[in-house]
Formats: sequence, structure tokens, C-alpha cells
Amino acid sequence: MNRFWTQTFGAMVAVVALAAVSPIQAGFINTLPSWDGFQGERGLGEPSVATFGQTITVGATETFLTDFSFQVATDPTNTSRFQAYVMAWDSVNKVAVGDVLFQSAAITNVGPAAPPSSYNAINVVTNVQLAANREYVLFFSTSKNFDGVNDFARLGSITPDVYSGGTFVYNNNENRFGELSTNPWREGSGGNDSQPVSDLAFTANLIDSPVNPTPAPAGVVLFGLGFAGLGMFRSFRRSKVVA
Repeated sequence: MNRFWTQTFGAMVAVVALAAVSPIQAGFINTLPSWDGFQGERGLGEPSVATFGQTITVGATETFLTDFSFQVATDPTNTSRFQAYVMAWDSVNKVAVGDVLFQSAAITNVGPAAPPSSYNAINVVTNVQLAANREYVLFFSTSKNFDGVNDFARLGSITPDVYSGGTFVYNNNENRFGELSTNPWREGSGGNDSQPVSDLAFTANLIDSPVNPTPAPAGVVLFGLGFAGLGMFRSFRRSKVVA
């Protein structure tokens, strides 16, 4: 292999290797390994406990929340309707503070036609920038989706505490969304106060910065092959001139 081809092949390998590297997601919070797949709290819905959430603590570097998920099981023959939110959290007064940083479109989760109901992950893409070293609350709320039809859902939960950066919180605010910033939320039990709960079964994905689009490895390979082809053509032209 001549010098040109050695350099070209080395450049191709380097570019492909660079494109294959994915963003490091060191801020990934995941309580699911500690969840038994069944434990949950009944009550999210209309007109009962309108809001269930999980507080988290953002670190010094991973401050961009790309998405989060809760495990939801809607009761048989019911349809639960809610929206997902992100707000800053005041752990002293136990209220959400400031503006709504993220609000999803309405989410509808349909329960089975007959028992038993089962949990499924409701994942919400947020892509919101948070502040370093601050607390936030990620939550599902039915407050803006009251339609006069009772509906209930359970959110997967965990006891004892497995995530030190936050806790499970809820609020009986019914259709009064503004009370989430004025009336203290409750901690440590389900909507019907039947058992203590420390955390929800949830995931939250925090990264250093927004993910920037990068060329797919296959596209980079084609670029490299094109570059190599150009080199072959130039080498061929030089050989013809010399001859």
C-alpha cells in the first residue's frame, strides 16, 4: 500500500470512529431496577388526586433535560387523561415555583377492557434547559383535562427510598392548576394515604448540552469512499502523464 492510500485509509477510520461516538449521558436517573413491576399508587385522575410527581436535583454539569418517563397503569374500562409538566421546586415550602418550563400536549392512556391492568412507560420528550444545582419537579396532572368523567390511574412507585436527590410528591388540587404553586404538596404516601412511598418508578435523562445532529456512520463511509475515489482518479491522471 503506497503512502497516499495509507493516509487515506487512516483518515477514513478516524472520521468513522468519531461519528460513531454517542453523547455521554451521565445524568441518567433510573429507579426502575428497584421497582418490582407491580407496586403502585391508585388515585391519579379526576376528581381525586389530580397531580403526581417526582422531585429531582440537577447537578453541576448535566443540566439539559431531554426526556422523562413514569410507569402508568389505567384501571380497566377507564381512560386516564393528563399532561406532563416540568417546574422548579421549592423543597422548603413544598410547592412548584416560577413559570411552567415544559407542558406536553394532552396524553390519553386507555385501560384494558377487563382486569388485570398493566403498567406501561409514558415517556415525554422535554428538551428543556434547567439550572445547575437546583431542584425541579417532574409531574403528570389532570388539572387541565377535567371533562366530568371519573378516571383513575396508578403510577408505579418504590419503597424504600432509592433516589437520594428527590422524592415522590402529590397534590389534591383537582382542576385548580394554580394551587400547585400555593398549596403545599404532600410527600411519602399515595393518593389514598394507604402506604408510604419514597420515589416513583421513573427515568430522567440529563445531558451536558443539547444533542447536535451528526452524520450517520454510513454517510461518513460514503464520504470517505468518495474522497478515496477522488484520490484514485488523481493518481490515475498522474500515471498517464508520466507514461
